[in-house]
Amino acid sequence: MKSEETRNRLRSGLRALGSGRAASAGVAALRAASVAPLHAASVAPLRAAEVAALRAASVAPLHAASVAPLRAAGVAALRAASVAPLRAATAALLLGAASVLWGCSKESPAGGASGERPGGASDVRVTLSLASDGPLHAVDKDAAGAAGAAAPTPGMASDPVCAAGASATRGVVNPSIVDEWAVSDLWVLQYDMSGGAAGSLAARRYVASTVQDGATVRVTADLEPMEKARIVVLANVPGMFSESELPTGSTLADLAALTYPVNAASGSALPGEYSSTLPMRGDSGEDLKLETGQTATVRIPLYRLVSKVNFTVDNLCSEGWPRLTLTDISLRNVPAAGSYGRVTAATHASTRYPAAAGVNFKDYEVLSDGLGTQCEMLWYLAPNSRGTGIGTTPADKTAANAPFGEGDYCTYAYVQGMMQLEEDAYLIPMSYRVYLGANSYNDYNVWANEAYRVKLTIRELPVDPAEVGHDGFTVELTATEGFHDNTVEGWDILVEGATVAPDPSAGIDYKSRTFTFTVFGSFSGTLPVRITLGGTVLASGNASAGTALQLTLPENTSTESRTVNFEYNPGSLTAIKSGVQAGKPADRVDAGDVWVDTNHRSRIDFNEATSYCSGKGMRLPSLNELKYILANRNSLGLSDLTNPCAYWSNQQNGSLYAYGVEAGDSRTTYYHWKTDKRCALCVKNK
Repeated sequence: MKSEETRNRLRSGLRALGSGRAASAGVAALRAASVAPLHAASVAPLRAAEVAALRAASVAPLHAASVAPLRAAGVAALRAASVAPLRAATAALLLGAASVLWGCSKESPAGGASGERPGGASDVRVTLSLASDGPLHAVDKDAAGAAGAAAPTPGMASDPVCAAGASATRGVVNPSIVDEWAVSDLWVLQYDMSGGAAGSLAARRYVASTVQDGATVRVTADLEPMEKARIVVLANVPGMFSESELPTGSTLADLAALTYPVNAASGSALPGEYSSTLPMRGDSGEDLKLETGQTATVRIPLYRLVSKVNFTVDNLCSEGWPRLTLTDISLRNVPAAGSYGRVTAATHASTRYPAAAGVNFKDYEVLSDGLGTQCEMLWYLAPNSRGTGIGTTPADKTAANAPFGEGDYCTYAYVQGMMQLEEDAYLIPMSYRVYLGANSYNDYNVWANEAYRVKLTIRELPVDPAEVGHDGFTVELTATEGFHDNTVEGWDILVEGATVAPDPSAGIDYKSRTFTFTVFGSFSGTLPVRITLGGTVLASGNASAGTALQLTLPENTSTESRTVNFEYNPGSLTAIKSGVQAGKPADRVDAGDVWVDTNHRSRIDFNEATSYCSGKGMRLPSLNELKYILANRNSLGLSDLTNPCAYWSNQQNGSLYAYGVEAGDSRTTYYHWKTDKRCALCVKNK
């Protein structure tokens, strides 16, 4: 009975602390619960019981019986996959999509789909070809949940300060089944821009399925002929955009003002708990002229309308004394609705989204299983624009230092644990609040189509328990896998493609050669490029957008030809071109513009020498070529040429004489009777 009362007090204290009420109330309740020496081990049955109850309760609301086994299978597979050392590049997600529109002959569509009007005789049939340098692909909307996304890359633990030899256990606590590159269905919205930049909605078409065509995704919609049109594509979105929701004549701003509810409880998917794709939007970005029977081409990059967070906790104080045991981690102040407009630094630098009101925010469910010494959380959330605060260090990044009036609405990861100063000592609650943003000290914005990686390293614990619970207390935000603090990683990258010149597919000689790489698109930083032979990297570098980068392919010292690959990495290794590099000839040497046969003849007249070279598919050298070869015979590997001897050139002096060069004096030219017995070497143009 006393044990149950103690646990109830402990639970009450944790709830008080976690709900944002005064920390002192939570601490008092927990200390009251800890009158007897309460050990960290006693927390485990309480947490296990709560988790079991939550799991049991979560079965009832499932609306599709098939979802539970599907998610279980996906999570099991992801947990197994997360053991492998996945590369950090898996978080560097890429979706640069190219859309090509063709105006085809007049033809009425089947029509009748929700939000779609039957085509008229003057409609323009438009095919949208959504291509990507990343693995963009079409999926069946009804079976979209079958695809799972790779678990985030684990980071490496730092050397512990609290306790030497602290063990490091690691895993993704809430793996996701989301396929971040999938397109399952979409809306095509056509705006008339003839009246100005506000636009006027003229047509809406719902496309229930997409078709995979090689490396592209294709859909077809019948739009209206128009002098100045703009096309907006919304993919994987929950809205139906009926006439009442988005009336004909409404503006682009009206579309941006629409929102969709975030029903996800854990944040491992969005907008629903079992969503397998992410909401995306793409705009043509220019005014199009759509005419029946003519072709129009436009690029439409797709951007995710959500944000992604990989949050790692590295508890270096899990052993020894004082000791910290992690109990709960959650993401708080998450927007309760997402916008159909892109919430980015370019659009919302001075505009707050959502509005500063408690009803616009929610907390994701608490994670308590599998925390261990090291743990990683994966969350998707709607963007949250809160501005820039006044902090200068990670410890300054608190609600108090957020922009005025925004502290209660900034998204943060909430980490709770129990501290023991020594063996058999009381348990003392601790908590950390790590606010998200583009840096570790004053940025509180979480932008759409951005991936954030944050690592909290707990290196030491306070001696004075009264200090427990402060925002930012002993928080160290460091990089994972080489990223900067609180890095905003490159989801928002549009890579249009890459080229290499000269074209290696035309063939490459055996000698060392320089190639120029150019990566096209809109992205900050650089992308890796390289030349490879099988699994061996022959040359590598990093290319900026639109800037030429030169890499040198080494000489092929083998007599066998080899196939070399030219690649770049916009998120995954992607081939640009490949080419066959010839092997180094064994019976000839390189003399600049010509090949020189290593087999030479002596005591041969001019006509015999001419026939001999012709039979080898070669010829006698010119006077200048011969002078160069003889003068550089040692460096060319022809030191065994007969000397003294005069070598025939292909230049003649009438019908009786031909010119030659003495091997011992390569600068002097002589002419000889063609019937004289001299020496000969053969050359061949490259």
